[in-house]
Amino acid sequence: VTRKARMYNYDVIASADENKKHHAEEALKMLEEYAPLKHTARARTGSLAKLLTWAKESALADNEILCHQSDFVSMRLMDESVVSSVKSDWHNCLKLGYDVREKKWPDWLKRCLEDIGISSSNV
Repeated sequence: VTRKARMYNYDVIASADENKKHHAEEALKMLEEYAPLKHTARARTGSLAKLLTWAKESALADNEILCHQSDFVSMRLMDESVVSSVKSDWHNCLKLGYDVREKKWPDWLKRCLEDIGISSSNV
């Protein structure tokens, strides 16, 4: 674990320190630009908002991976060595922007990640 966890109810604006709030505002602007209107990924408490805010605060290192709390706990209970290869369910991936109809990561999400310096091959 390389960064402090941001739990399910962490709002990137309301929960942010005053000196970091501008990072969250920039991340939300990216969500408005890339994510479709009314998409769950646009939520201020959503995984994508948290990921973009983290990336705005400081670039993600090559060894950092986004992992939902339930997936992390499950992997740790099964085998500590699998933590470097995250597997998730559709519910958690949906909050990040996964398209369950097409069963793939949408192009808008890939463009958004690339724009902030995260390789879309990492999702």
